[in-house]
Formats: sequence, structure tokens, C-alpha cells
Amino acid sequence: MISPVQQWAAERTGLKEKLSLQTLMAWQLDKVRKAVEYARNNCDYYCKKLKGIDISGIKTLRDMQDIPFTYPEDINEDPKAFVCVPTREISGLPHFPLLAAREAPKGYILVKMTWSGQ
Repeated sequence: MISPVQQWAAERTGLKEKLSLQTLMAWQLDKVRKAVEYARNNCDYYCKKLKGIDISGIKTLRDMQDIPFTYPEDINEDPKAFVCVPTREISGLPHFPLLAAREAPKGYILVKMTWSGQ
């Protein structure tokens, strides 16, 4: 018997009757590769940060250790370097101070999007 969560994942991913731990992990890693590639191709910060990273070599979770972390200080240093969309797609630049006094305030860039689920 398939659980409601498994049914949802099978439909959402398009794996349907092929859903297994192995196919789900392969699907997830494919999405990670696409996201990393998108960031490298569309974001000044990640273009530099991911230079020399073989995205096609991400085949297992262990391969993810080659992807460098991004820290809050990196974003605070140059928030506009993280923009991955054309400026015409940006709908706002609100600035929300955090409640924790130790943290520097962070800004957010709002983008109009549609969700395709794919």
C-alpha cells in the first residue's frame, strides 16, 4: 500500500509508478544540478563562487560537499550580486530588520513567479 505522502511525491515529481528511493534521489539531484547551473549562469556571485565546479559530476549526496557554502556575511557584503533574474522581473526590495539584535538587517528581493512544479 502506498502512503498519501508517497502518492503526492509520485505525482509531483512525475515519477508515478517508478517512484522508489533511488528514482527520488536521482530526481532530487537532477533538480540540484539544474539549480546550481542556473545560479552559476545567472548570478554574478555564484558565477565566481562556482567557477571550476563540475556540475555534471553531482551524482550523489557526497558530491554536494564540493559546492561551497554561502554565509549571511556574503549576502550582506553585496546583496545585489545574488540577483538571478532581470531587473524587470523584480517587484520590490523590502528591508526587514531581524528581531535578533546580533544579526545585521537583511533585505529581500521579491520576484513575480509562477510555479510549474517541474
